[in-house]
Amino acid sequence: MLAELTEKVLEDNLKPSESYIGDRDYIGKDGLLHCGKCHTRKEREINWFGKGTRKVPVMCKCKEEANRIRDEQMQHSVLRLLTISRYVKKMKNICN
Repeated sequence: MLAELTEKVLEDNLKPSESYIGDRDYIGKDGLLHCGKCHTRKEREINWFGKGTRKVPVMCKCKEEANRIRDEQMQHSVLRLLTISRYVKKMKNICN
């Protein structure tokens, strides 16, 4: 029963969602979904617990790059806020 439940949960979570498939995306010669912008794969096939292969979503190169840039910007913002916070704390200590 646990194996069936696990398979059901994984199956539901590995279906491509509406937000995953872009307007310009297409099915390549390999039968997998490709990004219409950078033309890299957005799916790959994996061995599904010995029951054959399944297509699962993966990030294309342009999405990976966008996420990397977003993460760097977030890290920069956090560091900036920490610096400001330390400065404010230091100024409070000086004024008291």
